[in-house]
Amino acid sequence: MTKNQELIENEKLLQKKSFNISGMTCASCSSTIENFIGSKEGVQSVSVNLLAEKGEVEFDSSIVNTEQIIQWHDDIGYPVEPIVQHIPGIIDLDIDGMTCASCVNTIEKHLGAQDGVNTVTVNLSTEKAHIEYDTSKIGPRDLVKAVENVGYFAKIAEDKINVDRLGRKEEIKEWKKKLIYSSLLTLPVFLIAMIFEFIEIKAVNKFLEYELLSGLELGSFLQFAFATPVQFWIGATFYQKSYKALKHGTTTMEVLVALGTSAAYFYSLFSIIYTMAVPEFEGAVFFETSALLITFIILGKFLEARAKGQTSEAIKKLVTLQAKSALLIEYDDNGKIIGEKEIPIDLIQHGDVLKVYPGEKVPTDGTVVYGTSSIDESMITGESLPVNKKIGEEVIGATVNQQGALHVKATKIGSETALSQIIKLVEEAQTSKAPIQVMADKISAVFVPIVVLIALVDFIIWFILTSSGVVPESWLPAGTGPFLFSLLLAVSVLVIACPCALGL
Repeated sequence: MTKNQELIENEKLLQKKSFNISGMTCASCSSTIENFIGSKEGVQSVSVNLLAEKGEVEFDSSIVNTEQIIQWHDDIGYPVEPIVQHIPGIIDLDIDGMTCASCVNTIEKHLGAQDGVNTVTVNLSTEKAHIEYDTSKIGPRDLVKAVENVGYFAKIAEDKINVDRLGRKEEIKEWKKKLIYSSLLTLPVFLIAMIFEFIEIKAVNKFLEYELLSGLELGSFLQFAFATPVQFWIGATFYQKSYKALKHGTTTMEVLVALGTSAAYFYSLFSIIYTMAVPEFEGAVFFETSALLITFIILGKFLEARAKGQTSEAIKKLVTLQAKSALLIEYDDNGKIIGEKEIPIDLIQHGDVLKVYPGEKVPTDGTVVYGTSSIDESMITGESLPVNKKIGEEVIGATVNQQGALHVKATKIGSETALSQIIKLVEEAQTSKAPIQVMADKISAVFVPIVVLIALVDFIIWFILTSSGVVPESWLPAGTGPFLFSLLLAVSVLVIACPCALGL
C-alpha cells in the first residue's frame, strides 16, 4: 500500500461526531470534558462550547465508537445526546422490529441490493442503519420503503433542532422547582439565625431558646432540620458531580461548592453535638451559610438556564419557519398525474414535484414547473412586497405562497436548503470560541486546585496568627475562636472564587 493510499484509508477511519452536553456551568466544566475525553486512546481532538452546550469529537472509528464516547461523558457527570447531522448522500434510519442477527443480515442485504446504495451498516443494539447512497439514483423515501418491504418499520433518525431543548423548558422547570423548595426550606433558617437572633421578641426568643436536651436549643435543632434537606437533597447534584470529577482526577466548580457548604454545615453539626457533650462550650452554628449559599447557587442556575434559552431565540424563530409536511404529486409511467400524497418534510427527494396551495409554505427549495403566483420572501430577503413567480423560476423553502397554486420541483432538500444553511451559520456563530474563551479554558484547568490551595493556606495563616495572639481577640466575632474564625475565612475564599455561586 502506497503512502497516499494509507492517508486515504486513515481519513476514512476518522469520524467527527457532535453532541448536546448537559450539566456544564462554567469554563472549568468544558475544560474538564476536553481534557478527559481528549486523553483517551483513539480520540484525535475535542472541542466543547459552554454557551451552546455542544461538543465535537474527532476520533479513529477503528479504536473508538460513539457509545464509548457517550459513556465517558457519563462517567464524569456530563450526560450527552448525539446530534444527528444529515449530509447529502449519507443517512441514518431508526429501525423497529429487529430481534436478532438474521434481521440485520436481511435488512443489509435488501438495502445493499438497491440501485444507488453504496454501503449499508445496521446495528442491532442501537436499532439504526447507516447508509451511504447516490442522491441522483435513490432518496430517503425509497430507502424507508425498502426497509418496510421486508417487514420492518423505519423512519429517518431525528436531525431537526429540538425547539424545546433550545428554549431549555425542561431545564428551567427543573431548576425553578428546586429553587422553590430550597427557598421554602432556607427561609426559616434565615429568620432564626439572622432576624430573631437580633430582634427582641420575648415569645419567639423563649420558644427558640427552649432546651430539648441538655445543651440543645430548639432554635439550633430547627436550623439543623431545615438545612439538612437543602444540603443533601437539593445540593445532592453538587456532591454527585464532585465525586465523579474527583474519581477521574479532575476538579470542577461543584468541588468548590461542595467543600464550602460542607465545611459550614459539618462545623455547625459538630458544634451542636459538642455543646451537648460539653455544656460550657459556647459554639456557634452556621447552617444559614450553607443553606443560603446553595439557594443562591440554585437561583443562579435558574437564571442561567433562562438566559441561555433566550440566546437561542434566533434559531428557534428560524426553526419554526420550516414547513412540517409537503403534498407530493404522484405520476404514472407516462407522466400523467394519478394522485397526491402528504408526506413528512424529511421524505422529500430530489426531483419530487410538490403542490403548494395559496397560504401554504413552500416545503423546500425548488423550481416552478406549473402555475403562476406571488411569493412572500420577506423572511429571507427582508423585502415586504411579494415576488411574482412563473414557470422556470426558483422558489425558496419556508417562504409563503400568496395567490395561485404552484407545482414545485425539489432541487435542494434537507441541509442543502437556504433556510438550513442560514440556521447552520447562526449556530456556528454562536458556538465558535473567541480567543479570550480559549484562554479562559486553559486557566480554568488549574483554577480549582489553586483556589483550594489558597483557601488551605489562608486557614493555616489565620489560625497561627489568632492562636499566637498576634491578632487581638477583639477582632474575632462573638462566639468564635481561632479555629472557627480561620475556617470561616477559608470558606469565604472557596465561595467567592466560585462563579457558580456569585458570578451568576
